[in-house]
Amino acid sequence: MDKFFRGMPVVLNITGSNCFLRCCKNGSKVFLQLETCEKQKLMQISKRDEGTYSFVFYMKSDRTKQRK
Repeated sequence: MDKFFRGMPVVLNITGSNCFLRCCKNGSKVFLQLETCEKQKLMQISKRDEGTYSFVFYMKSDRTKQRK
């Protein structure tokens, strides 16, 4: 990640469900998993809230405005 990364924080939802992608860690192994969560709980997320912060990903776009 570059030094001045300014991505937009997003949560990744499976359309039509309450399933969200979450980043998890078990020892030194990092993995993604789908987990159900109430959408209302993910409307405001704090770095101090370990229960929901792992649902946050960062979206950025390039000069063509394509999402990445």
